[in-house]
Amino acid sequence: MPGPVKISDLTLAAGAGTHTPAPAARSRDVRVGTSGWIYRQWRGGFYPQALSQAKWLGHYAGVFATSEINATFYRLPTQAAVARWREATPPDFEFAWKASRYITHMKRLRDVEPSIARVYAPMLALGAKLGPTLFQLPPQMSCDLPRLRDFLALLPPGRRHVLEFRHPTWYADAVLQTLADQDVGALHLGPPPCPRALGRQRVLRLCPRPRPRRAIPRLLSATRARPVGGASFDLAGRRSRRLRVLRQ
Repeated sequence: MPGPVKISDLTLAAGAGTHTPAPAARSRDVRVGTSGWIYRQWRGGFYPQALSQAKWLGHYAGVFATSEINATFYRLPTQAAVARWREATPPDFEFAWKASRYITHMKRLRDVEPSIARVYAPMLALGAKLGPTLFQLPPQMSCDLPRLRDFLALLPPGRRHVLEFRHPTWYADAVLQTLADQDVGALHLGPPPCPRALGRQRVLRLCPRPRPRRAIPRLLSATRARPVGGASFDLAGRRSRRLRVLRQ
């Protein structure tokens, strides 16, 4: 029986899914997607009424270039399930995925080296479609810079990582500089402008309030991205909104 997965194994197995610095001309590329693709209330709107749920991801990937996987926050997927996600999407599609709450909410970033290796192991089946890993910290967790530095030192090198700080004390120059030094991104909740952030990676999550329709034009302006296409879907299960779709 094979032994436990180690972080060094993840580094060696990275292959096409590893992150290499983007050329300067592509430093403002933007991908837009949603926090998942399985929402029953989308049937008959975004998804054709007769389309089976097994084909939803393929339909979704024909409109958007990325999706967040939120289910990984609650439980580990099987490697077979991850492989099916990879096969259902086009070559240039990319998944952002949320790391287990065991790391962020239960262990609160302490003593998590075995857990990091364990949650990454099945996700390697995405291959080149393995995008950034989102570590969402609990809202009650205030800034602890030494703990953050110890945690960042455990992350597999050559991959993309993003931290979501939900307590305002984290937005300090020393924290942002630490992220930049490790090439780790920060997630911003809400519309632009984002808090000052260093480094090349940034994730922007648009929530129902403030309305994303008002935020999108400012995002386009800030990134110099060009909107293409459009899709109607229910973001919050309450109302339908029309968003512009950005493609990398």
